[in-house]
Amino acid sequence: ALAVAMVVITAIFFVIYVYESRLKAPYEARLKRLDKSLNDATSPLKVWLTIAMVIVGVTLITIVWSWFPFINGLDAEAHLIPLFAPEFAGFIPYIIILGLFNIAIQLLYLYLRQKWVPSLLDATLSCCNALMAVWIFVVFPFNPALMPIIVAGIKVLLVIAVLGSLADAAKKLWRAAQFFIHGGSSSAAI
Repeated sequence: ALAVAMVVITAIFFVIYVYESRLKAPYEARLKRLDKSLNDATSPLKVWLTIAMVIVGVTLITIVWSWFPFINGLDAEAHLIPLFAPEFAGFIPYIIILGLFNIAIQLLYLYLRQKWVPSLLDATLSCCNALMAVWIFVVFPFNPALMPIIVAGIKVLLVIAVLGSLADAAKKLWRAAQFFIHGGSSSAAI
C-alpha cells in the first residue's frame, strides 16, 4: 500500500511538473492573445462575435417582447404577467435599425483603412442607445400592473443604461481620436 501511495504521489508531482514546464506558458500565451484580440476593436474575432450577439439580441427582442413573462410579487400571491405593455411595439423598428447600424459599423472596422471613421460612428451609436434609453424612460412602455418596487428598479436600470451608454460614447470618442492621431494602427486602440 505504501508503494502504491508513493507511485500515486510521484505521478501527481510528474503531472504538475509537466503542466508547469510545458503546458502553462503556451496556454497563458494563448489566453493573452485571445484577450488582446477581444479588446482590439479591429479584430475580426471581436467583429464577428459582436455581429452574432447583435443578431441574437435583436431577434430575441423582436420575437419575445410581447409575451416575456415577469413575476409580479414575491409572496404566496405571486403570478406571472407580461413585462412590456403594447406601447413597446413602437420601439421595435428603432431597435432593429440600431442593430443594423451596429452591424454596419462592425463591418467598417474590417474594411476601412481609417479606423477612426467606424470608431466615431460607434460613439454615435452609443449616443443613440442613450437616447433610446431616455425615450423608453419617458414613455415607459412597461406593464402598469407591475409592483411599485419593480417599476422603481426598472427606472434605476434605465438611468444606469443612459449613464453607461454616455460613458461608452466618451471611451469610443477617445479611441477615435487615438485612431486619427496614430493613423489607425491597432495598437492605438484601448
